[in-house]
Amino acid sequence: MKTIVKAVLLFVVLWANAWAGGCGDPRAQNCNPGFYLNDLPSGQEQCLACPNGTVANGCTRGSNSCSACPAGEVPIGDHSSCAACPAGEVVNANHTACVACTAGEIANANHTSCSACPAGEVANSSHTSCSACPAGEVANSNQSACTVCPAGEVANPNHTSCSVCPAGQIANSSHTSCSACPAGETANSNHTACVAQACEPWGTTCNSNSDCCSGTTCMNSTSNNTSKICCHSLAADGSCN
Repeated sequence: MKTIVKAVLLFVVLWANAWAGGCGDPRAQNCNPGFYLNDLPSGQEQCLACPNGTVANGCTRGSNSCSACPAGEVPIGDHSSCAACPAGEVVNANHTACVACTAGEIANANHTSCSACPAGEVANSSHTSCSACPAGEVANSNQSACTVCPAGEVANPNHTSCSVCPAGQIANSSHTSCSACPAGETANSNHTACVAQACEPWGTTCNSNSDCCSGTTCMNSTSNNTSKICCHSLAADGSCN
C-alpha cells in the first residue's frame, strides 16, 4: 500500500512540473524566460516577449508583469534577469545593451551616463578614470590623449594650452618654463635656442651697450635728442664720434 501511495505522489509531482515548467503552479501554463502569458479573447493563452529593457521568468501573466531592469543594468541574453554594465560602459537609450563611453569620457559609478574629464585631464582606455597630463603636455581637443607642446612653447599650469616664450627667451626641453638669453644673445625665431645678437652699427640708436657693435658704446648724444646712439666717443660739443 505504501508503495502505491509513493508512486501516485511521484506521478503528481512529475505531472505538475511538466505542465508548469517549474513555475510552481500546476494550473498555470509557462512561457520561456523573457516572455509573459497573455489571455486571448477565445480563452486561450499565448506567450509574448517582454518590452525592451524588461525581464520575466516566464511564469507571469500580463505585460505589466515584466520588470524593468534597475538603473545601470540590462537584460541578459534570455531576458530572464538583469546584469550590470561592465566598467566604463553605460546603458543605451532603450535599455537593451551596454555601450562604451566616447573618447575622453568616463562612465559614472551606476553606469547611467558618461561625462567628460576635467580640463587638462584625459580618460584612460577603459573609460573608468581621468588623469592629469604630465608636465609640459596638454590634453588634446577630445581629451583622449596628452600631447607635447611644440618647440619653443610651454604648457600652462592646468595643461589646457601651450604658449610661445616672450621675446628674447627660450623654452626648456621639458616645455615647462622659459628663460632669458645671456647678454649679447637673443632667442632664435622659434624660441628654441639663443644665438648671437646682431649689433647696432655706429650712429644708430640703442638701448644699452649690448646693442652696439664692438668698439662703440651706447651714449647720450646731442646728435639725437630723443634716443641714445652707438658712438666711439663723444666730441666736446656732445656729438657722436
